[in-house]
Amino acid sequence: MILLFQVIIGLILAVILYNLIHYWFVTRPRTKQVKSAERVTAKAVISVLNQLSVDGVIRNDDYSDIVSEDISDVWGRGVMAFEYKLAPAALLTDLDQFKSAFKHGLVEYSKENYFDHADVKKNKSIFIISDSWLLDDVVHFDVAFLINQTTIEYVNDLRKLK
Repeated sequence: MILLFQVIIGLILAVILYNLIHYWFVTRPRTKQVKSAERVTAKAVISVLNQLSVDGVIRNDDYSDIVSEDISDVWGRGVMAFEYKLAPAALLTDLDQFKSAFKHGLVEYSKENYFDHADVKKNKSIFIISDSWLLDDVVHFDVAFLINQTTIEYVNDLRKLK
């Protein structure tokens, strides 16, 4: 009876120890990495949106409070891609023109801020609009930050689907 009790306590302690180690060495660093990538991507998106509002592609508004959602829960761990939404009637052009102007803005932002990555030569920017759509007059668009191989493979897979 005492041996059974010791085995149960040992198993409980092993599970607790495993969860603590997993949190400190896997979950916590990944969360920090995603938050860091999200801040860098948000800065780029806000800069490009403000430039597009000056250029007359979208409504002149303050885009500094735009909120992003991490889409790696859907596409897999390590994918540094984030979804953004623009308010209804924010577009002054159609979606294709917005996407083209936004893509050009991301290329310019990458050049101005000296982002360099192995995949940049192919894409011309370390930031890519991986998807965009209009749903209930709200513009949704995903921006991928090509900082790791997982994200690059995600973008290449999306290209194959189109």
